[in-house]
Amino acid sequence: MLKASLRAKIPRSLKNRLKDSKLNYLRLWLTECRVRLFPPRYFGQTAEDVILKWYLPETNGFYLDVGAGRPIAGSNTFALYLRGWTGICIDPISTNARLLKSFRRKDEVLNILIGPNKSTLDFWEFEPYEYSTADESVAEKVKKNAGIRLLNYSKKAIKPLSAIAPELSPLDAALLSIDVEGFDLEVLKSNDWSVFIPRVICIEEWEETMDKHSSSTIGDFLANHNYKRVAWTGLSSIFVEESYLESMSKL
Repeated sequence: MLKASLRAKIPRSLKNRLKDSKLNYLRLWLTECRVRLFPPRYFGQTAEDVILKWYLPETNGFYLDVGAGRPIAGSNTFALYLRGWTGICIDPISTNARLLKSFRRKDEVLNILIGPNKSTLDFWEFEPYEYSTADESVAEKVKKNAGIRLLNYSKKAIKPLSAIAPELSPLDAALLSIDVEGFDLEVLKSNDWSVFIPRVICIEEWEETMDKHSSSTIGDFLANHNYKRVAWTGLSSIFVEESYLESMSKL
């Protein structure tokens, strides 16, 4: 209560100046430290990492985290990192990439966008960072919200998933995690499904994208690549490659 009361008394103009200063990175860094020192029961926003452990029980493996976000808080892959896994974390937001490099030193961090073709794309970074987007129409709408500020506008490199992902089969311990605010299907389409076949895919899917039969554009696309939805957390769907599910059933 006291902390909230003190925060409410700070003028908005001063809050914004602090967020635009180097002190903001320190604030975010300390927040990640606090979550690391006093870990919650799960790190994912809706306990995705708890479900993932059922299908990825190995003590080491590979993940490709597209739209990784913060390195610890809200991360689908940090629990795996603690277990000994390593991988590639991709995030176009500069602050997130910097924090990832600080806290996930065993991982490769790429400050780029993922899409079908190699090119560049306009990118708007907002505060809070969850509103950041590569969609100009969305950016224009976000700008009109008084509680959201544009921090940076830049050109970001785009690479297809096929140019980054290694060759792996469902029998290998591998996760593809995607959270890119509406561009999730484009990321999936940029993969070479004859080369990188992750055992598990965790991907953002809002309720309104699925009908009463729990089908969706993303679900239909992955079904055509032999994936079955095994869980939906209210925010993310988790798909597992069917041949791995069959091997589990024989145990």
